[in-house]
Parts: sequence; structure tokens; C-alpha cells
Amino acid sequence: MFERYSEAARRAIFFARRETLQRNSDAIEPCDLLRGLVTEPYPNSALLQHLHENRAQLPESLRPGEMPCKPPQGRDVPLSDSSRKILLIAAKEANSDGNITIDRDHLLRAVMRQEVAIEASLREMGVSLRLVRKESTHRSQHSKVILWQIKKKSRPVLLIVLLVMVAAALWYLHQQN
Repeated sequence: MFERYSEAARRAIFFARRETLQRNSDAIEPCDLLRGLVTEPYPNSALLQHLHENRAQLPESLRPGEMPCKPPQGRDVPLSDSSRKILLIAAKEANSDGNITIDRDHLLRAVMRQEVAIEASLREMGVSLRLVRKESTHRSQHSKVILWQIKKKSRPVLLIVLLVMVAAALWYLHQQN
């Protein structure tokens, strides 16, 4: 189910599960997903990093709990209906960006789209859906430019490798005769 998710997004969902177990809840709720998203630092996104650093400013109901030394053992914890919708929205967000991988910023955008109260709380902290999208788009375009530059630089190398292979094949045919 989570094959498309980046390691960071998987960890966020793991932390959401942990939050759910600490609350003794029966399902992972959107507030748990947000808590999971802000639990760890995330240097790839200035906005997620800002939320991580300022998580104490989140409303009490959205703030991550203190993590015990040993994670709660446990049972499988299903996603609530609204959390399932969030995962579907995150996939749509990734698709609209042209990404195969679903990352933490896609999850954040999905939480903000699905949960108006969470979106309002984050907006008060200076994080809007528009800003998250803008940052994601900028990072995605930057990645594409880097890939294009790598491909462009590797063309001469590929040509040399191809010429060496042709020369080796001709030499082998010559040796056979």
C-alpha cells in the first residue's frame, strides 16, 4: 500500500500511528497525521521544517505528545475514513506535480485540503496551502533541471561507451576471421 511513499512520508505515517497508540485511539486521525509530519526535522522543506521547529505553537489538540523511550507495542491501527481520504488526496497531489513518489509535502497539502480546522491553525503560523504548493513546485522544478543537466552531461560519456563497444565488436569479428 505504501510503495509510492518516500521514506520520510512512511516515517511520518509511522509517527502518526505512534501518536494514535499513545492516545489509545482506535484509528489514525488527520490530527495524528499532522503530528507525524511535524515530529522529525525535514530540511528539504522550509515550511515543514518551520512547523517542526515551532510545533509547540500548534493548538494543544494538534501538538505531538512526548515520545516515550520505547514506542508503544501494538496492535494494527487502521486509518480513519478522513485519513484514508487524505492519503488519496496526497496521491492526487503527487500526480498533479508529475511525481511518482508521495512525499511529506504531499501529505501536508492533503491534510490541509481535507481538514479546514487544521488548515486554519497552520495558516495562523504562516503556513498556507498556496505556500506549500509553491515550495513543492519550486523544489520539483529544481530537481527536473538537475536531472536534465545530468542527462545532458552524460551524453558524451554514453557516446564514448557506445564507440568503445562498437570498436570491441569489430576487433572481435576481425579476430574471428
